[in-house]
Amino acid sequence: MGDTKTARPHDHNQGNQSRSYTTEQKVAVDRVRKCKSTDYYAILNVEKEVTADGVKKAYRKLALVMHPDKNGAPGADEAFKCKFFFDFS
Repeated sequence: MGDTKTARPHDHNQGNQSRSYTTEQKVAVDRVRKCKSTDYYAILNVEKEVTADGVKKAYRKLALVMHPDKNGAPGADEAFKCKFFFDFS
């Protein structure tokens, strides 16, 4: 019939600490890992007077910086898996 393509296994970087990362990503990982999992304002790096839209914007920005597929900094996987990201989403 036609060309048959086989699926290639997806190379997932989880646990691979040889991935590259920026200084901003490393700073974010260190900051999140030092915070208590319930200190949402500190994790998001926002003031307590922030609006709901400000919280959403900060969360989305941090999620992009911290995502394990994009951040290879040491400890990034654990920081992303912290209770905060699952409680908040």
